Amino acid sequence: MHSMVYLFSLNELVASPWFAISSYVIGLTSLLIGYYFYAKSRIEKKPVLSFRSYTVAYKPDHVNPDVKVSVTYKGKEIDILSCTNIAFWNNGKQTINGNDLVRNNPLRILPIGDVNIYDFIVADVSEYNNIVFYFDEDDKSINFKFDYLDFGQGFVVKVFHDGDFATKFNVMGSVKGVDKFDVIHPSFASGYIKVQSPCYHEFYQGG
Repeated sequence: MHSMVYLFSLNELVASPWFAISSYVIGLTSLLIGYYFYAKSRIEKKPVLSFRSYTVAYKPDHVNPDVKVSVTYKGKEIDILSCTNIAFWNNGKQTINGNDLVRNNPLRILPIGDVNIYDFIVADVSEYNNIVFYFDEDDKSINFKFDYLDFGQGFVVKVFHDGDFATKFNVMGSVKGVDKFDVIHPSFASGYIKVQSPCYHEFYQGG
């Protein structure tokens, strides 16, 4: 008897016009909320990083004393010379302006681990952005700043160091409205920058 009453009441509720209106309002609200967060995710500052490392030359661990083998870079003898192509750009629809950069926590490129940077060159850079680079001797990092970065704008630098082909890099610093810098695999970044191209040409031309 109780089950029949419960079933009858539920049928009445479903048949009620208020139930249809409530369902419509809830569905519309969910749709609007979903669209809001989708639009918000599309219009944002999204600085990203991609890199790939190569070993250019190295001194073998076991060398016949009669065979003179040495690796030098700019006149200095070293054990290994590697190069990392590093790309940094704005992958978001919202412009990153120079005044979004935090002065006491500047943007800087650093190797992960015990790796020393020998030198770097700017391989590619967006026009009109006034991107400036300098090497911080104290922090042993490559610092950079810019006037602005629109969607798809950024740069590629080639960093020479004493790491190997597995060496990884990171970008430190603060940008207002950005929680973190995403790292993208080079295979997904090659449409924007040629981070997969080796560093041999620059090494043999200028090393």
